[in-house]
Amino acid sequence: MSDARRGRPRQKRVFLGGAITAILLMAGVFVFLRADSVSPSQGHTPGSFKAFLAPALDGQRQADIANAIQLLTARCMRSKHYAYFPSSNSAAEYQEYGDVSDPMFVDVQRVRSFGYGTYLGDTLNPNGTSSTASVVQSGGHEARYLDTLSRQQIRAYTITFSGNTQREVHLPDGKTFFTSPDGCEGWAYGEVYGTTKRDWGILHYTKVFTLAQDVIDGVGQRVAQSQGVQGAMSRWSSCMARAGLDFPSRNVEFATLVRAYQSHPKSVGRNRRRELAYARMDASCTVRVKLNQASEQATRFAVKQLTDSAADALKSWWNMQLAAASKSARILKGQS
Repeated sequence: MSDARRGRPRQKRVFLGGAITAILLMAGVFVFLRADSVSPSQGHTPGSFKAFLAPALDGQRQADIANAIQLLTARCMRSKHYAYFPSSNSAAEYQEYGDVSDPMFVDVQRVRSFGYGTYLGDTLNPNGTSSTASVVQSGGHEARYLDTLSRQQIRAYTITFSGNTQREVHLPDGKTFFTSPDGCEGWAYGEVYGTTKRDWGILHYTKVFTLAQDVIDGVGQRVAQSQGVQGAMSRWSSCMARAGLDFPSRNVEFATLVRAYQSHPKSVGRNRRRELAYARMDASCTVRVKLNQASEQATRFAVKQLTDSAADALKSWWNMQLAAASKSARILKGQS
């Protein structure tokens, strides 16, 4: 992972749960742990596997965290004599299509009605991360403000916002990533998510978040590679092909949708109709081949194999989310 900051809630995200989770990981969209589902002291038992991999918080509390970070970032930027235009995040923007506690599950009823929700999310660049255009909207206040700055001033603005000190971070699971802990945004993350003596700015957040996400990614990969899910996915692919949609997996299906959005970003209606058509056939084939049942069985088995350190990583992220939600509520109420 080159930059753990791509998982930040500053940018509006539509969290598509369950079956879509595994394929969205390649697109820089991250799932979180539900803070009202599992106790920090609870052991990881087979019966609690859904609690361990469920989404974080509800939509309102996720939106509160994003709004608090933007509010603090704006204050910091103004203190350094730069304009900053935070956008408002709402609970509706943090939707879940499916059951994120099961990496391959899809809520067929919701997908039939709403598709995957890609048309509600960020524009993705070819690398799968959010493009600058999705953060600075063309024609918006921030874009017009940046147009008034010289190239040198824009560089200074960028450094003030996101910092210019790349730090290599090593995780206990052996993974390494780079992030910039300073800048106004990094400071804001530290204020909301907390810091430690050694991990200032955004560093504490990135370490806890990334380690937990690695655990979730690993479960998703083991589920996708399981014999039961691969067999069901092969039958799913045949079912889709009979409808004229030649996709060996949902990864390929979703990658096709993303490329269409990238190639024709202004063709909103056409892109949405394509997505809904794909999603409805996906839902029908998912039911027909019993893909959800195969996924749940594989997920239950994968969670049984979690080590104590992996379970602790999930609990740490759980605790951090709860604390951040409480701190954000106080910030938004003007209490701190």
